Order: sequence, then C-alpha cells, then structure tokens
Amino acid sequence: MAEQHQFGSIFLAGKTGTSQGALKLHSDGLIWKKTGGGKSVELTSKDIKEITHSKSSGTAFLLSVREKTGSQFKFSGFRDQDLPTIRSFIEKFFKKEVAERPVVVNGQNWGEAILNKSLLTFVPAGNQSCDASTPTTFEVALSDISQVSAPGKNKVLIEFHMDDTGSAAEKDTLVDISFFMPNTNSVYEAIKDEGVEKTSAQVMVDQLKERADLGGSVDEAIATFAEVTCLVPRLKLDVILGYSILKLQATSNEFKIKYSSLVKMFVLPKPNLPQTVVVLSLDPPIRQGKTFYNHVLLQFPEDEELDVSLDIDEEVLKTKYDGKLVARYEGPSADVFCKVLKGLSGAKISRPGQYVSSTAKKAVRCSVKADDGYLFPLERSFFYISKPTTYLLYDEIAEVEFQRQGGSLSLSSAKTFDIRVVMKNDGEHQFRNIQRAEYQNLFNFIQAKGLRINNLTEQQEMQGQGLGDSDSEDEERPAGRSKPEIDPTTGEVYVESEDEDFVAEEDSDGGEPTDSSSDDSDASDGSAPGSGSEDGDKKRKKTEKKDKKEKKEKKDKKE
Repeated sequence: MAEQHQFGSIFLAGKTGTSQGALKLHSDGLIWKKTGGGKSVELTSKDIKEITHSKSSGTAFLLSVREKTGSQFKFSGFRDQDLPTIRSFIEKFFKKEVAERPVVVNGQNWGEAILNKSLLTFVPAGNQSCDASTPTTFEVALSDISQVSAPGKNKVLIEFHMDDTGSAAEKDTLVDISFFMPNTNSVYEAIKDEGVEKTSAQVMVDQLKERADLGGSVDEAIATFAEVTCLVPRLKLDVILGYSILKLQATSNEFKIKYSSLVKMFVLPKPNLPQTVVVLSLDPPIRQGKTFYNHVLLQFPEDEELDVSLDIDEEVLKTKYDGKLVARYEGPSADVFCKVLKGLSGAKISRPGQYVSSTAKKAVRCSVKADDGYLFPLERSFFYISKPTTYLLYDEIAEVEFQRQGGSLSLSSAKTFDIRVVMKNDGEHQFRNIQRAEYQNLFNFIQAKGLRINNLTEQQEMQGQGLGDSDSEDEERPAGRSKPEIDPTTGEVYVESEDEDFVAEEDSDGGEPTDSSSDDSDASDGSAPGSGSEDGDKKRKKTEKKDKKEKKEKKDKKE
C-alpha cells in the first residue's frame, strides 16, 4: 500500500472565509475535501511549484501551496508537531523543500505592492521582488479583482467581485482596497516621454488590467435565459451569464454568484414528468436574509428547444475560451444552459448513472417529513429534491437501514417502506413512503455500492424467502393460494399442510363436529398439496362418517 498521511480539521482559506475539511498527502500529490461534501482541491506533485509554511498562532501554522499556473491554496489548522512529518514526506515524494515564509505582524501600512503571475503581494519597503523567503503583509488573488482604476494622480483603487454567497459565520466582506502611489516609486516607474505621460499609479493600473485579465464588464451579459422556473428558492427569474458572475434576476430579488462558488451541476430528469431539474451546488452558499441555500434548483421543460448565440467577441472567444465555448448552441434548453455555464465556469456536470427503478426511471418517489419529492441514487451520492434539498455523499454515510419491510409487519399489508441513512458525523436522514416495488432494485444498488446495511441479515433472510417481491406477484399468484405469513418471533414462514393427527382423533370421537371444525378441515384439505385417489378416499370417508352421525342423531330424537 502506498504511503500516505491524513490530517483532520484542516481549513481551506479564501476570500469568503474558511471551510473545514481533511487533507491527505499521498505519493502523487495532495487532496483536500470539505467535510460533508462540496468543494475539493486535488493537486499533483508535478503541478506544484513551491510549498511554504508560516506561523498562524502560538502552536499552529498554515501551509501555502502554489501551482505552476500561479494559483495558490492556503491550508491552516496544522500543529507544530505535524511539521516534521509533512516536511519529510514532501521532500521524499515531491522532491521539494518546505521553506518558512515570514509574516509581517508589526502593523505597518507602507511598503511595496509586487505583482506575480496571479497574486498581488504587499511586502515591506525596500523589496523589489518577492520570493519564498520574502516577508509578506498580505496577498490578493488577481482572480478576485473585478475593476481597477486611478481616480487620482497618485491613487489606485482595486474593486473586488461582490456576490450573494457567504457562510453563516461571515459578517464582513472585503469590497475594495486603495493604494497611494508616489511618482518616486521604483517598482512602477512613472513615464515622461514625449507625447506620453503616465504617473506611477497609472502604470500600476495598466499592469493590473493586463495581469488580471478582466475580460469584459462583470455585468455584461454573454447569454440570457428568460423566465426560468426556480424551485429553490421559489422564484420566476431570468438567468444572466456574464464573464465571471451568474445573475439570478427576479422582479423583486437579484442574486449574484461567482463562478468560483459553483462546485458542480447536476442534471436530474423528473420521473413521469416532462421536466428536467438543473441543480447548481454552491460553496459558499447563496444567502437571502438569514436563509442559506447550498443548492439552487432550476427547472426546464424537456420539450423546449433553444437556439442561443453568445454575445462575445471572437478574439476573446478564441484566446480565453478556446475549446471551451462555441459561438452558437442549439438543442434542449437544459442541455444548452449546462453547456454554456460549464464553458464559462469550468464546473463539472453530473448525471444519473446505472440505477434504474421498477418503472425504468432514474429516481424513486418518497417523502422527507411533510415534503413529497424524488430520491436520485447517483454513482457517488444520494440526491433528494426538492425541500429540503439533500445531498449525501456515499463516503460520508456510516450505514443504511431498511425500515417497515418485514419483521412484525406482514408484507401483505406493507405497501411502502422507509430508508434511514446515518452519516459518519452522527447526522440522520429519513426517506419515507417508498413503494415496495422499488425495494429490490434499491437494495441491490446500495449493496453494490458497498454501503453498510444495518439490518443486512434480516434483509437477506427475506430475499431467501422471496419476501422482497413486488405487488405484481399478487396478480400472477394462482387463485386460492395466499401469500406465506411470517412468524413475528422466529421469522419462519407458516406452511399450510394436512393435519393427520386431527383426522385420527376424529375417528375415535363419537361426538358431533362443530361448524368451525368442519370449515377448518375443508380449508385444510383444499390447501393440502397433491391430488389423486388418496385424497378422494379421505374425503369419501369423512362424508360417510358425517352421514352416519346425522342418521344417529335423528334416530335418538324419535326415541
């Protein structure tokens, strides 16, 4: 088995706060996954340019990983005793040194703003460049910049993307930052050529615009999808796709979502309805007042065809979106929307996989509390729509339990069953009122995925006794033969057979049989297996005995 190390309670730092998860180091790179699903970071050792560590508190430090493309990820929550293990592992498998990067903590607000490939780094005065050993005051990712301007001769104003996503713990958001830039600055030297005169501030603005690759305006629409039904939150709105932000614009509400907050898209066709639901999974979630939505559900008619031409310059389409976008899309509305959004955001699209219900659909109808919706068993997760929208990764599930299926309740009266899903973080989800016809397919699918079934022995016994069959068997069952019943204590099946002891006792008894005993014996004969001369002799003997008893009774009355 390949050597690896895993660290829990590690936070991924970003502009919108921190997200808790687990970091795993393996011989080919590292993987960070958010607790409970959502955003994940996967880096290979070949793509990593440098790794540094910095002190974050008394006994903790953070790890900064920079890719060759310029992107940087910061992970915090490591303890001091973790550093030797991390350093030796990275040096052995990644062939890279983990250097310490000092952090300026004296509170000074003057220095130099150095532009790297994808970062704007503020360092103490006197530094003309920035490397792994250079002390830093703060860093700004160029991808977070929306606009850059020089409102004065010596002022540089940097504005950041604003959207409606965030965590429940977040109270403040960085909106903009400004620098005072004297013309004596040695990093951004002022230009005073004939016919051209630019201050140091204007030189910095030009370089920022070139490096940040702002494209077009944030509010400039590339494609618009009008009057889309939004199930969660429930609205009728227009979806506007821009260069870096998706806008959901309703009559009285407007939501802005950065593409970096879009983790994944799910395309889920509704069973028995000509509608397709496109789920936008967000991290951080969209917020409206005190309500947070991790998933936005957009509904498209399956019979709606669209022909969309993107409002984008051909040069930008070739240089920035080469191979990701084309100038025109046509087809079903849900497919066109997903293709355009995937090209702009880079988000992955997930669709239903191998699971098929008893009605050849990709989902089963069920209820969560008072809500009636659909449960989609996907390849890596369960997804329930609509309220509350529930996303359960198989890796986060501790066990699954089938309820109201057998046991003390006869299957002849159990038309539905429930599924109870217990998570590794002690959370619990209940999906109720699933039709019994779906039991066999769901059981086989869950078992094939390797999920632990709490009452597996009981379910396997039911499988062996043929108790997981659907109601359709009732129609195929021969007349006069009932379904087997289960002993609630032993789980054994009652089998009707001829009671030979009762017949022998009847021969020695000269009394008159009651109506109930006569009915029971008839029923026993009718349900006994086999036929022929032996059964005919027994019935004839019973009839003769009955006639003799009736004659004897009449004779006694006359006397």
